[in-house]
Amino acid sequence: MNSNQQSNHNTSDSSPNDNTQPMCGAARKAELEALIRSLERERDWFHILLDYSHDSIYFKDLDSKYLLVSRGHKALNFIDSPEEAIGKSDFDYFPIEHAQIAFEDEKRIIATGEPLLGIIERETAPGMPERWVFTSKLPIRNKDGIITGTFGISRDITQVKQYENELQRIKDKLEDRVRERTKELQSANKKLERRIDQLNFLTTASYEMAQHVGICDLGVAILHAFTSRLQISTAAILKYTDNWFSCIYSTGALADSTFKDAIEKSISQLNLSKITTLKVIADWKTQFTETVPWTNLTEISSCVIIPLLADNRTIGILLLFPGGNIERLLQEENNVILTLAAQAAVCLSNAIYYQELDKKAHLEGELQAARSIQQRLTPDKKPDIPRVNLKGFYSPAYEVGGDYLDYFKNEEGYWVVFIADVCGKGIPAALLMALLRSASRVEARFQTSAKQLLCAVNDSMQANLDDLSFITAACLIISPDGSTMTYARAGHPRMIRINPDNSVETLRSDGVALGVFSNRKTFEGAVSELVIPLQKGERYIVYTDGLTEAFNPQKSAYGLSRLYKLIESSHDANTPEAILDVILHDVNVFTAGAPVNDDLTIIAMEVT
Repeated sequence: MNSNQQSNHNTSDSSPNDNTQPMCGAARKAELEALIRSLERERDWFHILLDYSHDSIYFKDLDSKYLLVSRGHKALNFIDSPEEAIGKSDFDYFPIEHAQIAFEDEKRIIATGEPLLGIIERETAPGMPERWVFTSKLPIRNKDGIITGTFGISRDITQVKQYENELQRIKDKLEDRVRERTKELQSANKKLERRIDQLNFLTTASYEMAQHVGICDLGVAILHAFTSRLQISTAAILKYTDNWFSCIYSTGALADSTFKDAIEKSISQLNLSKITTLKVIADWKTQFTETVPWTNLTEISSCVIIPLLADNRTIGILLLFPGGNIERLLQEENNVILTLAAQAAVCLSNAIYYQELDKKAHLEGELQAARSIQQRLTPDKKPDIPRVNLKGFYSPAYEVGGDYLDYFKNEEGYWVVFIADVCGKGIPAALLMALLRSASRVEARFQTSAKQLLCAVNDSMQANLDDLSFITAACLIISPDGSTMTYARAGHPRMIRINPDNSVETLRSDGVALGVFSNRKTFEGAVSELVIPLQKGERYIVYTDGLTEAFNPQKSAYGLSRLYKLIESSHDANTPEAILDVILHDVNVFTAGAPVNDDLTIIAMEVT
């Protein structure tokens, strides 16, 4: 084969290869171009992520120096471009404490190859507010799996953290409030339990004392009530008559009869005939070392003297000798002591009067003495109330009655006007009236609300009223300056108001009699209260049903209609005295000498 043939042969032999080689090169080129476009696209996406993401993205070498950071990285707060951070580290931008922790984390990742995922970190920087980030850090490996650095991403969760902190703060505050409220409720519950215990004790003690009419038996009951409540063993009770304190009964170290004279002589030296408030003598025995043998009683040190008052006069005293310091107990039990002393004084007063009555030769004398007692319990002078002229009238149907009329100034400076009608007649009603007077005076000491006073009196009288007993009552509490008053009634006839033009109106208010409901809440819900501004020229009348139910010989009742007509026609009856004169005269004309079957009590009041 010649050279041409060989050349042609070579050409023809290689032409397939020549045609194939350009085709393979084109495919390879297309493949490379596609790969370049893909890499460019991924590069663009990567740069978009770095440039526009708000997250802090960074890559570091084995020395924890930046290889690349995103524009969301907090180092950009101190430099103009991400490129400036290359070769720098956290120590160049963040406090050393924060940078050191990050450095140690990255060294641990490089050493172990274990990533840190989902770590919450607190970041600080000079001049920058506190920041919280959610961070994940991982190792960078080359194609051979060798770690060449670290990379991480941190997301700002400061707002979320602030919300969490605020929620925790609110939760803590709520828990604190719950704890405080729980303590308050526990404290209130303890006070309530103590008050209930005190009320139960007072009810029981009052009932026990009320069972005794004899002075000696009553003295035992009174001392038992005080000593059991205050945990005192040595005590004595004395009554005051004829300018002398005589010992009724004594207990403990003073139970020996030889001490009776010693007690009486000691008290006579202290001039206690006008004592009106509780008194504590810190060192009792030093008062009488020269007169009586108190020094032999080593268990006696201080003495508490409690006066028993009736109508603002001393009728007796209690001597209590505590073994130690009793001032704290006296403070806690102050209300109980005062209430119990008031009840004891009433019982002692009744016992003294009964003792006097026993000296009478016949029943008429006893009843007359009881009538005298009631008269002393009923005010005989007009109260000095600013802007108010008030006059009361009380006439029992028999020697003693069950109507109650009272007005007095309490310890808050308010004037309390109380009128009541005890179910029944005679001595039983009179005794209940005396207990009612004691309860109303004790409970009214700090009251400014007529309704609340009736509620308190209803509570106090529960132990003294059986299922068949009840008491109707009306209460006025007049402000210290006489400008307003509160009015409430407990099943009593409604109060009448006479306007300056002499027109008459009945003041509407709800109320149920004392003793009907023993439950405080039920009784309180059945009683309403009126707050009445007192206007010049107004007049008011409060009465018991002995007025409207006065009968004539034909058994007809006097009635409200006749009373209203009488008031409207009596234009000259402007003062309380004149109103009472007109009414009482008309009642006498109407009854025409018919027997009186019910007590008659009236209060007339004029606003001046």
